[in-house]
Amino acid sequence: MMTTPLPATGFAFGKVILSGEHSVVYGHPALVVATQLGSKAEATEVTSVPPTEALPQTELIERFTLRIKELFSEKFSVDVSSVSLDIKTDLPIQSGMGSSASMAAAAFRALAQYTQTELTNEQFFDLVQTSEREFHGNPSGVDASAVIYGGAMVFQKDDASFERQMIGIDPSAFPSFLLIQSGRPKESTKEMVAFVAERAEEDQTKEILEKIAKVTLSMIAAVKERNHDQLLLLVDKNELLLEQLDVVSKQTQRLIREIQGLGGSAKISGAGGRTAGSGIILAFHPDTSQLKAFCDEHHLTYLQTELAQGGQL
Repeated sequence: MMTTPLPATGFAFGKVILSGEHSVVYGHPALVVATQLGSKAEATEVTSVPPTEALPQTELIERFTLRIKELFSEKFSVDVSSVSLDIKTDLPIQSGMGSSASMAAAAFRALAQYTQTELTNEQFFDLVQTSEREFHGNPSGVDASAVIYGGAMVFQKDDASFERQMIGIDPSAFPSFLLIQSGRPKESTKEMVAFVAERAEEDQTKEILEKIAKVTLSMIAAVKERNHDQLLLLVDKNELLLEQLDVVSKQTQRLIREIQGLGGSAKISGAGGRTAGSGIILAFHPDTSQLKAFCDEHHLTYLQTELAQGGQL
């Protein structure tokens, strides 16, 4: 196995879903954008890192890192068991920003650089999607696509195939927003997806998912036309549909109503949460200082970032 003599590094974006949560699992389109916030990984030989410099890892991260190395070894018949992976992320865990997909993509990139293995984006996608399947059960593929390709993307899956269409967005012209932490959900992404799946054949649920799909199509048009007023109206409409789907906790709904009362638009971005927090709230306002003051008043943490430019499909 050829290896690089220096620490090998990898980076992957985070993501925010503008529209299409849950409906994307059932073949409807989702509009997703990558953020400049993301994850970094560094691969080195275990023996090259003095024990005093090694940072303690949680049991969850240790299991995650071990499985990432196993998947890479299985895919390319290369032994990376002696490689130390140090993964860091700017993204909140289990909050709708694709943290697990981002960390996996960054780690796979670092391992590929370390072993001098040339991979296409599609091979990266297959690896990340495999890891997501193990950790989340039935991932749509939208997280894996967003963190790898970046930019703004319309994503849709059809059985085992995936369709991706990049949309050109000028990050500097996109409406200002904050990513507000409503609270880490007590339910995992896998549990939230399963919750909707249990009701997916009911007429009411089908209707809601189809309405979300229509909002997504309208939002795609609004983004392409830079019709930001329409975009913000659709953000609020999407939120109401997600509430009807019962994936937004009452606590989070109250926060969103207050943001709207300040003249903003807001929705959850991700699988959501039903009993406590619902993960990240994507909040728009013409004056983000008002959103920051709101967060300070309610002792809420928030992230401020810009959209990331995308690569080629």
